[in-house]
Amino acid sequence: MSLVFAIAMWILVEGEKRTEVGFLIPIEFRNLPKDMVIIGEPVKDAEVRVLVSKKVLAKLSPAQLAAPIDLSMAKPGINNLIVVPRDIKIPKGVELIKVNPSSILIHLETIASKLVPVKVKIVGAPASGFRVKGVSVEPDSAAVFGTPGQLKDINEIYTASMDISGIKADKTSMLAIQLADTELKRAEPDVVRVKVSVARMRKAVK
Repeated sequence: MSLVFAIAMWILVEGEKRTEVGFLIPIEFRNLPKDMVIIGEPVKDAEVRVLVSKKVLAKLSPAQLAAPIDLSMAKPGINNLIVVPRDIKIPKGVELIKVNPSSILIHLETIASKLVPVKVKIVGAPASGFRVKGVSVEPDSAAVFGTPGQLKDINEIYTASMDISGIKADKTSMLAIQLADTELKRAEPDVVRVKVSVARMRKAVK
């Protein structure tokens, strides 16, 4: 019984011994003002050093730790944000020793808007003997949002492609505005009504 008790105590003591380990955890940017956007690629991970018992360590994973960074008080331009150790999320039984980096530089810019005409990408052609009479877009302009630098050279915006191959009558479609090839943040509205009108070609008079 004494031997069993001694072994049990040894296992308990060993399990409670704390060791220092490191984890790479994601940085979570929170409370970004709605009229601002992050420019460039800020640091995405932080290294934390913690003291933890072997018992707790066996059940610990990086997913249980997080480094939230509050952006609610950030201003346009370069912000030097302090990583506050007390804000690091750690489970019970884990003691935080160090966080690296201790501060993060993040560049924010104010989002602006610009009203530009909406253009349609037409694919294909009507059936033989028909021609495109006209293309109408409702609404014919949209407000696009981005930083002043991103908006500078944007003078028009395109919808998704509209295929009119072989049509013999007017065709109407709801098409999304495409932002994939731009750095713009959003468009309002983001869907427009496009109507392609066709007419029969006149036969040549001999």
